[in-house]
Amino acid sequence: MLRQLALLMMLLLTACDALNSPNPTPTAPDIVKLLATAYISPTPNPEQEAATRAASSPTPLRPTATIIPTETPYIGIFIGEADTGQSFLQFNAPLFASNQSIEPTANASVCATPIDRPYLPAWRNNSLVNQRLGCPIQGGFGFFGQVQLFENGLMYYYPELNALWAIVPERDGLSATVLPRGRFDYLENPPENSTIGMQAPVGLLLPGNVFGDVWLDVEGLRDRMGYAQTEAQEISMGLQRFENGTFLLDGSSGTVLAFVTDGTMLGPFLAPPAPSSTPTPASIVTAQP
Repeated sequence: MLRQLALLMMLLLTACDALNSPNPTPTAPDIVKLLATAYISPTPNPEQEAATRAASSPTPLRPTATIIPTETPYIGIFIGEADTGQSFLQFNAPLFASNQSIEPTANASVCATPIDRPYLPAWRNNSLVNQRLGCPIQGGFGFFGQVQLFENGLMYYYPELNALWAIVPERDGLSATVLPRGRFDYLENPPENSTIGMQAPVGLLLPGNVFGDVWLDVEGLRDRMGYAQTEAQEISMGLQRFENGTFLLDGSSGTVLAFVTDGTMLGPFLAPPAPSSTPTPASIVTAQP
């Protein structure tokens, strides 16, 4: 009994000592930090050079094609040298009266672009022509077109532009002192029309193809021009554009017409005869787009 009581007292004393003892404080280990500096050689080795090139090289662009300029070919014919053939019509008279002054009224050298030979006399010898047209804006050129004669006028067709001039000359008041003139309509890419169901008077024709398109499309033109007297014919033609109009050469009749932008037609005028010798390079002309 006494042994058990002593053992109990010993346990109680041990528990009290444990409660009164302070908690232990953990000790943190000392950490030593050292700064390490990497050594960089002033002379990079091959591996470093390759890495630098790979990092700085831009992505190469796909090369573009180089455009190589080419010469513009001469397109056209020698004006006055085209073969007109025996079937081409002559439209000098009685439609028009030709009247040209003898004394020159203007100096063609004032123009920066030369006036082509077929149009020079008409421009130089008629003050109204050179005043109304001004100077050329491009060189002249030749082409093959078509013409059709009507009761009161005629039409010219320029195939490359799909363009037509419909001309009605003035018949009243013309004399030796009055410059012949008339009115014209100019149309490009006329809409398609049909003359099916129409009938021309005896001895006359309905204009066909593109001539008929313009004949029916332009208001009042049918009444002004009347019906066609001939079928359309292919002829050699020439053209030169000016500041305020255009010169047109009819190679079959050797006549020149001056078209002013306000719709006035001046002429026809006789073109100088074509030279019999071979044309010089200066006579070569090109078609303009």
